[in-house]
Amino acid sequence: MAMSNDRTVDQRLDAIESGQDEIRADVGELKDGQKRLETRVGNLEAGQQKLEAGQEELRAGQKELSAGQKRLETRVGNLEAGQQKLESGQEELRAGQQKLEAGQERHENVQQELREGQTRLERAVEAIRHDIAPLKAAHARNSALRVSYRICEDLGLDEVRILQRDELRAMMRRTDTAAIPRSQRHSFIEADAIIEAVNDAGETHYVALEASFTADERDTSRAIRNAGYLTQFTGRPAHAVIAALRIDNRIAGDITAGAVRWCRLDENDLEIE
Repeated sequence: MAMSNDRTVDQRLDAIESGQDEIRADVGELKDGQKRLETRVGNLEAGQQKLEAGQEELRAGQKELSAGQKRLETRVGNLEAGQQKLESGQEELRAGQQKLEAGQERHENVQQELREGQTRLERAVEAIRHDIAPLKAAHARNSALRVSYRICEDLGLDEVRILQRDELRAMMRRTDTAAIPRSQRHSFIEADAIIEAVNDAGETHYVALEASFTADERDTSRAIRNAGYLTQFTGRPAHAVIAALRIDNRIAGDITAGAVRWCRLDENDLEIE
């Protein structure tokens, strides 16, 4: 009976030890679980810190985004204001362009009116010149006739008389003038003056005179041609003379060559008596 009790005690002790081992094993597992739990809690805490840090960064980013949004809105506002100024400037530019075009049109119209006025003025001046040309020619001829004695003296001659047109026609009739063009025959008869003069030996000379305010090629050619006809018609020496206040430069060569003589009239010669 006693041995049976001992076995029972031993069995119970073994059971207790076995339970203790299990308890120790469970405690170990609990400790391991506790460690894993602590590790996870640490990880959770670290994650929480990271989350909080991320939230801080997010809030900071949101603040920066808000500030950037405000700056962007300000820039957009400035851009819109600039756009309005640009549009306003473009409107002013278009208005100025329209004014410029209108002014240009007025300027062109004024220029056209000025050109037309200038044309009318030039025509009027030309008409006046045309009207007074015969008067000037007659005045120059009369002035030259007043000093015809001086023209002869410059040639070493003494004036005898100024031939009349009927005398010139008679002179032509005494010569065969069929080869002379009709216009040139008329030009000879209508010469400004044909002067008869004598030299110191009493020999007859003739002077073919053309008078003008400004002597030109036409005056020169008429004087030279008429002097040639005088010699042809009379067999006497003849001198081509132009009496003028001034000369066209194109006839300077004829004067230098001696083909025609220039009797210079002065202001006193051209005064109206």
